[in-house]
Amino acid sequence: MKLTKLIIAASAAITLSTQVFAEELKFASFTPPFHTINASVIEKLNADLSAATNGALTVRGYHGGELGAGPAEQYVRVLQGAADMSWGLPGYTSMFSSSNRSHRTWS
Repeated sequence: MKLTKLIIAASAAITLSTQVFAEELKFASFTPPFHTINASVIEKLNADLSAATNGALTVRGYHGGELGAGPAEQYVRVLQGAADMSWGLPGYTSMFSSSNRSHRTWS
């Protein structure tokens, strides 16, 4: 009887200690939910990451400035930790000076 209880307790401990937890990354976007970037970037990123990690890592889009309105604020949300990733338009926002951007000349 004691051996059976020991085996059950050990099995439960092993099961609980090897449990895998899924992580959901927050993708902040200032565009509305129906914008083309959602399907072409955010949803594709979610599908690819989810497939590559067997569902352990997913991406959820927060659209229309849900975490903070405006293009520049999306970058701030990542810095503050409210979002894990975002996209922006450095030339559109005055947040980045030209010295902070890398320029590439195409010939």
